[in-house]
Amino acid sequence: AEIIREFLGTTQWDLAVYYHACRAWMQGMDPYDVRALQQLSGDPTQLPFLYPPGVLAVFVPLAVLSLAQAKLCWLCAKVLLLARMLTLIRPYLFPRLDPLAIGVVALLGINETLLHDLRAGNVTVVETALLWLGLLCCIRGRVTLYVALVCLGSMFKITALVLLALLPLRAPRARSVLLGLCG
Repeated sequence: AEIIREFLGTTQWDLAVYYHACRAWMQGMDPYDVRALQQLSGDPTQLPFLYPPGVLAVFVPLAVLSLAQAKLCWLCAKVLLLARMLTLIRPYLFPRLDPLAIGVVALLGINETLLHDLRAGNVTVVETALLWLGLLCCIRGRVTLYVALVCLGSMFKITALVLLALLPLRAPRARSVLLGLCG
């Protein structure tokens, strides 16, 4: 328990930004004003919030908790989401590999990218899970859900919308679904 408490006390700096930006927004302050975030956090080195305003809604449930509780909830949610994502995509991408081996490679592979994400408290695991689940829906022919998940995943970083280019390859009615969702 002490190791977890220390880990959460010195990590999750990205989550602290999202947390304080959401609290600022909930109090009628500008979440993009670094001075407001510094005031709320008590940290003169507080980083700015850089995501679109819609992302703030994701953090409302965490912003009503203490920062320490929010960090623990965010970390647990990301680990559970990652585990679920790996179990869902394993049959399609790695059917013969041991799940433990996949988990170790996911955590430590590519220069420990996932481990760095978990330390930072970034949104990448959530974004990636939405995109992978969307691709899984595409494989299963659930085009509308695919588009919705890709759009949700791109809420964090808009470049993920490029995945919608796969639609014409997968579904003949893809253009009408895409046009319908885009309005």
